[in-house]
Amino acid sequence: MAVVFDGRFNTLGNFVGYGLQANGVDTTGFASPTGVSGRLELMLDPYGSGDQVCRHTLYDTDAEAAAGQRSEYYYQPAGALPKTLWYWFAIFIPADWDSSKRMVIMQQHDTPDGGDSTTRTPTMIGYLDTNRLIYLPNSYDPNAVSTPHPNFNRLCLATDPAFGRWQEWVMKVGWSCVPGAGTLDMWIDRRKVYVETAQINTYNDTALPHVKQGVYDYYHVSGFGTRRMYSKGVLVSDTAHASFNAFMTEAGWPSKTELEMVTPLALSIA
Repeated sequence: MAVVFDGRFNTLGNFVGYGLQANGVDTTGFASPTGVSGRLELMLDPYGSGDQVCRHTLYDTDAEAAAGQRSEYYYQPAGALPKTLWYWFAIFIPADWDSSKRMVIMQQHDTPDGGDSTTRTPTMIGYLDTNRLIYLPNSYDPNAVSTPHPNFNRLCLATDPAFGRWQEWVMKVGWSCVPGAGTLDMWIDRRKVYVETAQINTYNDTALPHVKQGVYDYYHVSGFGTRRMYSKGVLVSDTAHASFNAFMTEAGWPSKTELEMVTPLALSIA
């Protein structure tokens, strides 16, 4: 077991290994290693971290990609359920973000594998709401052929996205479509904000969920003008780490040790 994908743009330097969806384009980073012009662009962080980052830009006049207006990249891990994966990613939401419309900024997305409901919701969908909080609901279904919306939808987390600065997220997900068998731990800026055991957390599909980063008008709010955010790529590991610190050491950041848990950030509704 090891790092299965190091998609940090400082390491990768391009979009190879990702799927790309923006402005009518639904392709791979192998075909378009430099991204999607004006929508998914690599650059030196304009906010001073010194890292290579992706700038996501979405206009309300953009053509749909994968049946929606979006500016996203994604990584599809190999393997099948049940499986435990660690994820690291970092996002930057500008301080002048217009919160008048709800907008998705991150996902763990399912892949229907035949006969499933066409209206089921993504496995996890992180959206920035009009109250300037990020909400992360989770949808799942133990049935081989999933049922229609809302698919046992529940809210896992509501948290402040820290506008105007980088925010680092770590997720340890024990993916399972068996009731009482999944796990979920989340850290934001090295502080644990959520922990859950014995909870089904995905659909009964052949493929594991794929992690997505970027702006997406999932709720079809329309008329939103321009939305822009930044991300640093994702790192995914299937190593059986016993701790956050062990995962960060594997990622090459042994000095980024876990800080004290802040429970008020977490909200769980069964």
